[in-house]
Amino acid sequence: MDSSEVNQKAPASSTKAATGDANEVKLRSDNQIEWQFIADYVMFGLQVNWHCISALLQAARNAPDGSLLRKSLCVGGLQVMYSSWEDYALLLHGMRAKKDANKALHCTFGADKDAKEGSAFVPRIYKRHQSLRDTLDELGFNKIDLELLREKGIAMSETELDSSLKEFAESIKILGEYQSHYNDIKNRLKHGKGIIGDYTEDAAKVDYITSLDWNDNKGSWELTLHHHLATIQQVEIAAIHVAKLLIRSLDLLLFYSIQNYPEQLKDLPKTIQAEGLRCARDARALGLESPGLTSLLD
Repeated sequence: MDSSEVNQKAPASSTKAATGDANEVKLRSDNQIEWQFIADYVMFGLQVNWHCISALLQAARNAPDGSLLRKSLCVGGLQVMYSSWEDYALLLHGMRAKKDANKALHCTFGADKDAKEGSAFVPRIYKRHQSLRDTLDELGFNKIDLELLREKGIAMSETELDSSLKEFAESIKILGEYQSHYNDIKNRLKHGKGIIGDYTEDAAKVDYITSLDWNDNKGSWELTLHHHLATIQQVEIAAIHVAKLLIRSLDLLLFYSIQNYPEQLKDLPKTIQAEGLRCARDARALGLESPGLTSLLD
């Protein structure tokens, strides 16, 4: 079969009823695919950034102090953190698309042809927490309440759930500020690595990378240098960010699954809990300590 056959349009005699049936088939197929996608994403796609930054951190620690190899590995770790921010933002946008347009997650994660290209920022609407019910509804979790959570083996009090949602809203606000502040260096690392980093002969800058900007100051062009730390300590902080976003994403996906696939959950809640604890254990094994991460083990 050649490409002309593959790309043939449907016959002109196709009816509206047939189109409607086709849309229903697609919706059913998307629901089946989405559930399989979520189960796979929890174990694979969602884990990629954490595995990468864990490996980069260990490699950077083993690299010679002050070497370009160590700095390169540290820069790689920072880039993974920036990628993790965008992946988390895309998850939230995907959940929003499910709520507003009934789009499946696998149709929005980098596959949405209607989406704008460029940086993915966390949705501003989630920065506000008015009430437990309003926040759940805004996330598209209108079926979820304490009784349903208990039915699915998740024991939470109203106070605990409300506190968690308040923390979620505050984290969105902070992450949005981080994304805005670091957007320029994120883009430079993501698109071409337009940075300077060989400061082996300059002890004062050995831990820094630099980006350059020309600025028009009332008709006079000025060269501005922006310096960014790229050290083991920075990558350790980045790893904590990535781990926390992994755990937050697991929680969101669990609620998303309870909302949309309550009859198909099976062992997913236990799997998600186990993956969160595994991430916390891995973080502690790396010598990382942070409330809301390694404290999960206490």
